[in-house]
Amino acid sequence: ILTRHAPRQVFLDIHDQYAEAGSSVAADKKQEEILKMVACKAAIKAGEVLTLAEMRGLLADLFLTANPHTCPHGRPIILAVTTDELDKRFGRT
Repeated sequence: ILTRHAPRQVFLDIHDQYAEAGSSVAADKKQEEILKMVACKAAIKAGEVLTLAEMRGLLADLFLTANPHTCPHGRPIILAVTTDELDKRFGRT
């Protein structure tokens, strides 16, 4: 999927991030930031059309991760919605 989102720019961004890192401790922290950045740049964007096979593949891959509930930055990916909440939102209570 990364190739769908400007791989040249992702590479240049990674290069710039490593160039800014000085010590090995800074480089380790920078490496984590770079991985998060790559994940975000490779992410499916709002409004992007996917095939059913792509959607299924993404969900299958998601559940193979250590934490499928949040993105690398900690934002939620999966939300639990109760029947009561759905009823309220659809004016059924």
